[in-house]
This record gives sequence, C-alpha cells and structure tokens, in this order.
Amino acid sequence: MNENLIYLCDLTHTAHGVVSEFVPYGIGCIKSYFHTHSRFGKDVEVKLFKYPADLAASFERDMPGVVGFSNYVWNHSLSHGFAQRIKELAPDCLVVAGGPNYPLEAEQRERWLREHPAYDIYTAGEGERAFTMMMDAWLPTRDKKAMWERGLPGCHGLENGKAHLDDVIPRQDNLDDFPSPYLAGYLDDFLLRPNSIPLVEAARGCPFTCAYCERGSVKWTRITRKSVDVFEQELASISAKTKSTILLLADSNYGMYPQDVEIARVIKRSQDSAGYPLYVSVSTGKNAEDNILKCVEILGDSLPLTAAVQSLAPDVLRNVKRQNVSTDKLISMAKSAHARDSITRSEVILALPGDTREKHFSTVFQLVDAGMDLILLYTLMLLDGSELNTTTYKTRYRMQTRHRLSHRCYGNYPFAGATVHAAETEEAVVALDTMTFDDYLECRALALTSSIFYSDEIIYELYAFLDRQGIKASAFLRTVHEQRDRLMPSGLADLYRAFQYDTAQELWDDREALKELLRTGDEETIRTKAVGYNILFSYRGQAFFELVDEIVHMAFNAARELLPAEVLANANDYLHELERYVVFKKRSPFDCSLTFSDSFNYDFPAMEECRFDTEPLKLDAPRVLDFRHTERQAALLGSFEPGIEGAKRAMPRLSVPKIYRQVHWA
Repeated sequence: MNENLIYLCDLTHTAHGVVSEFVPYGIGCIKSYFHTHSRFGKDVEVKLFKYPADLAASFERDMPGVVGFSNYVWNHSLSHGFAQRIKELAPDCLVVAGGPNYPLEAEQRERWLREHPAYDIYTAGEGERAFTMMMDAWLPTRDKKAMWERGLPGCHGLENGKAHLDDVIPRQDNLDDFPSPYLAGYLDDFLLRPNSIPLVEAARGCPFTCAYCERGSVKWTRITRKSVDVFEQELASISAKTKSTILLLADSNYGMYPQDVEIARVIKRSQDSAGYPLYVSVSTGKNAEDNILKCVEILGDSLPLTAAVQSLAPDVLRNVKRQNVSTDKLISMAKSAHARDSITRSEVILALPGDTREKHFSTVFQLVDAGMDLILLYTLMLLDGSELNTTTYKTRYRMQTRHRLSHRCYGNYPFAGATVHAAETEEAVVALDTMTFDDYLECRALALTSSIFYSDEIIYELYAFLDRQGIKASAFLRTVHEQRDRLMPSGLADLYRAFQYDTAQELWDDREALKELLRTGDEETIRTKAVGYNILFSYRGQAFFELVDEIVHMAFNAARELLPAEVLANANDYLHELERYVVFKKRSPFDCSLTFSDSFNYDFPAMEECRFDTEPLKLDAPRVLDFRHTERQAALLGSFEPGIEGAKRAMPRLSVPKIYRQVHWA
C-alpha cells in the first residue's frame, strides 16, 4: 500500500453510456485545496477518477492509502460498491465519502453510517476544508481512534460502535480561497475527453430554503463568490482545451446579483475571441429580473432564461417554503427574453405537499399562457439532505412513495478479480392526502402532451395564430390532451400507450425486490420490468426524432376544430402552407444531413422576425424557401452522438429551438 497516495473519485455509471458527462470539478477543488493548505500537501500525491474502469485498473497497480468518494443520487450505489471491494482488498485503507446525498436527521445519519460500513468517515457540508483537516489528522498517525479523540470538525463516522456526528465546520467566506483545479491543470485529462462537458462555478450557495432541495438548509443560504478575474482565467484555460461546445455553470440562482452581469461579459468575451461556449447551461434566479435580463441581453440565445416555479399554487408553495415571482412578472420576463433572442424555460414538480391534479394542471396551463418556451415537468424525489425527506413531512402529508431505477444508472463493473454490481434507485412521491395515484398518472400524461405539443416551440407559429384569434394556448393544449385518443395518428397513439405503460411499470412498492431484480436479472428483464431510463425525456426525444410530421398534423387538425367557421374559411390556405413550413423546419431536427426546399405564397421569414405576431403576410408571387442547418448548429449537435439516443441526451442539455433548420429564400 502506498500511504502517500490518495485517490479522489467522482464516479459515474458507464455500463449504458456515460451518465454524467461533466468534468469532476468538485473533487478537483478538494485536490487543489489539499495541495495548497495541508501541511502534507507537497508530500502526498492525489489522483482523480471519474470512470470505474480507470479506477479499477489504477487501484490494482498502486494501492493507495486513502480513497475518497462523492455521494450523489446518481452514483450512491456505485461509489459504495467500489468502497466495499476496496475494504476487502485493503482493510487498512482509509475510505471516506462526502456529498449532498446524506440525511438531515441525526438518527437517520447514524443509521446511514451503519448501513454503509465501508466508509470510515463522511464529510458533511463543504468538502475542501473538512477533507484537508481530516488528512492532517490522519497522515501523521494513521490511527482512526486517535483522530476521533482529537476531533474531526465536519466529519461523521463510527468508532467501536459509537457514532460521531460533529457539527459541520463553517463555510469558507470566499471561493478564491479554493485554488482553481482548472488553472492548476488537475482537470486537463477530463477536458480533453470527447463529449466531456466543463463545469465551473462563480458562486456557491442559495438564499432560499425550499424544503424539497438538499441546498434548502440554512447552512447554504450565504452566497460565497469567486472573483471575476479568476473566473475569466478559468474560462480561458477551459476554452483552450475542451472539445465541448457547452459550459455548465453550477450557480444555483445565476443572474440575481450584479457580479453575474460581469460574469456574463466574461463569457461573451470568450465567445467572441475563442468561440466558446456556444451554449451556457445554468439555472437563472427567480428574483431581480432586471439584472437577469441584463445577462440574457449580453449572452443572447446562448443563455436560456429559467423560471423554476415548481408550482403556482400559493398553499403548495407555503408548504415547501418556496417563493415565486408573480405570473404577471413571468409573462413580462418571457417577453423580454424573447426580445433579446433568448429561450425561456420553467420547471414544475409534481406531488409537492398540498398538490392536486387540478392545481398541477393549472400551473402548467398558466406557464403555457405566460409564453414559456420549455416547461420541464418533474416528479417529486425525496432527496437525502432535504427537509422534505424527514419523518415530519412524510407523516403530515401522508406521502405514498414508490421506488424506481435511476435512468441508466446500473451495471456490473469488473474490479480486482470480482464484479461490483451497482444500481441506483430513487424514492418518488406518487400520492398524497390531496392526490391519488390515478391523479399522478394523469398528470404524467399531461407532461407528455405538453412536452411534445407545446415545449421547445414545436408549433409556436400555430399558437401565435390562435392567440390572434382569441384562443389561449392553454385552451388549445387542454383540447389536444383531452381529445388525444380521438385525434392521434397511429404513431403517436403507440407512443402514448408505451409511455403510460412504462410510467406505471417503473414504480416498485418494494425497494429490496427492485434491487434483487437489478442484481440478478438480465438486460431484457430489467428493461421490461424496471425500465431504467428517464421516461419523459426518452419519449419526448423519440417523438421529436421520429414523429414531428404526426405531431404537427394532429395539432393543426385540433386547431381547425377550435377555430370559428368564418375564420377557418379565410385562413385555410394559410394554415395548410404554415403546416408544411413547420414540418420542413422541424422534421428530424437533430439530422443535419436533411435539407428541404419548397415554394410558398407567404413571407414566413418576415413573420419569423416578429415571432409570428402579425397577420399572414401574402407574397405577390410564390417564392422558394430553403431549410438547412448552419455550421454553428452542426457544431452544437456534434457534442452528442448521432441517432435517437443522442437526440434523447441532447434535448435536456440544449435549447432545442436553436437547432431547428434556418430558413432562407432560394
């Protein structure tokens, strides 16, 4: 055993494709802080790992004295499985873990530690200082008993059956105190990998205390920041090495603060000088809309505006300690973002305490009428580290939960002559004192309807026409949803049946029975009985990849049924041409090899300039339009594998409207 060697591991499942494509920034920060602040930082080597095969190969070559693992909902079982095998191979190796996927209640924390005996120590809260202080206590003596006697701030663990649950150490005041792993070159190997997406933060913490979020604890309410100069240096280093076109900014409420505008200017300068990033993935804040819109104005279509409301029902929001902007402000922000050529997104969580079928439908329809381009509809997961996942909340709202396999997060991984079997499961709320399981299923069906008939501007041109006729987007979407069995073509009908089957099939009452299936079942059995992928994203991706023609045709037929006869008589020719225009622009939008050309009697490019907020513009004579992707669009799509699987992975990562074909007069 090499006692002067430390492994830090932020593992991702790879058996069914790389689940987390992001550069392991967190463990990079821990390494940087250790090398800078530990009295042993110059004497001990630290290696970083993300891929299970790399960890297995390296461990067999040079067995380290310390191994640390990240613990998230998507790698919990994988990390602990490798930790268990390491303890079998090297009982004296110190194995530690840290991350947000850890209970809040002391009793539950002690139970968790007893259920995960492979971990000697768990760091709660920010890991950089806690890990370094732990190493400064461990490396001189390598004696766990002596460490606990001395005290380990921010560390939890068991020693001779006794639980140590020391208080979390105070958070650092300034992110510049954590030396950048990018500038130190510690993350270069990950940046250079194809399809690896850089992750960086400009601020850490969240001022809100939402009960469903692991960042809702008061310990995270203080915001700590990185200086703009350091961020700019990091971005320059990243842009010179990465093969990606995307940047993930890990800030929880980007845009709410004046410094965020400076960060936007830094990103814009990088775009202008280095061509990176083409797209910034980040959650924008829900307050300080003027400041957020300044960021949107600077970055334009590379920065989507996100309004994560979760619910618009006042009592539901009170139950989870959530505050939202008003619906009027949502509408205003959406219009302002569109004027700046940005895409707008919102997020909703189904089955929050106090939620009902009617309240959930109302939230979705209000967001539709507010003009949000993409509405992401999630089911409520009970996350360790969140207040919602406590006995008090579960009992008060009579939560009924079921377990499911996290999408693509399972597999068998060879390690030192054995196989580590790992499968991640989630606990989802499927009923409450105010919501039945049948209500839950119908709300999930609405999620599919809104995903393929509203989100991503799939038919926004038609919505704009209906709005000018006094027909609200919500009224149209409700009609499509309620009349779907009658209106659907065969391909969409098959898609809905499969979606509804998988939605029920993925949920298990017995978590241990699900785990046994995942341990013993073959691939086909697991796919059949446990599904194993994000159902909504998958079916949405399939619809956009294969069924755009059917989606558009069904939508236009539904619109014709809603329009007054006299309006339809005057607009029928226009609607037929508009339907053809939409299909050519959006059919198989992920396939850059497809181009189209056809003759039209309406000036659709001019109507695009005002987002179709105009009467139909008739041409004096027919003209030919060309439909094709740009080089920039092809570069964005090049970050994902071709085919339907790439489409499913691209849709949550990109603003899909920005990859629809561009239109030009021939």
